[in-house]
Amino acid sequence: DRTITFPNETGTVHTSGGNITIPDAGTIGSASDTNAIAIGADGDVTLTQDLELQHDGAILSFGADDDTTLTHTDGSGLTLNSTNKLMFNDASQFIQGASATVLDIAATDEIELTATLIDIVGRAEVSGNLSVGGNLDVTGTLDLSDSNFTNVGSLQLDSIAGDGDTNTSITFSGSDVITIATGGSTAATF
Repeated sequence: DRTITFPNETGTVHTSGGNITIPDAGTIGSASDTNAIAIGADGDVTLTQDLELQHDGAILSFGADDDTTLTHTDGSGLTLNSTNKLMFNDASQFIQGASATVLDIAATDEIELTATLIDIVGRAEVSGNLSVGGNLDVTGTLDLSDSNFTNVGSLQLDSIAGDGDTNTSITFSGSDVITIATGGSTAATF
């Protein structure tokens, strides 16, 4: 048996060898916060203040077999173990590290990213329709003859500007009329 020694409010020392049991819905606390820890009849523990795990590499384990853990990764943040998921609402909406190189963000209907700028570094693959409500600014070359640009049903344009200024532009109007302008004046109409 282990021996636990602690003083009471009058300074008298009490010693216990073995388990300490408090009444159902009893509390454990300090002189300044007498009910800091409450233990219910079902064993649930309630804290009235912060829980501080002051250990680099501290681990919170979940489940009867500790199959899910949240680990403090010193200097970086928190790490969810293995390929476990952080789920929202139900199991169909989640963020998951599917492997060491793949991060999945899944939703049943829509994922909304709200910011003044969303920066994607790397290739982007869209398997469904791509709708652009604002301007589509292409700073590189948009090569419509590229072999990777396939299955184009139609490409509908109102106008094409040369380099963002008014010196060169191509406009498309009713009855398939094409107007090419250079230097602010019409060069040709087809």
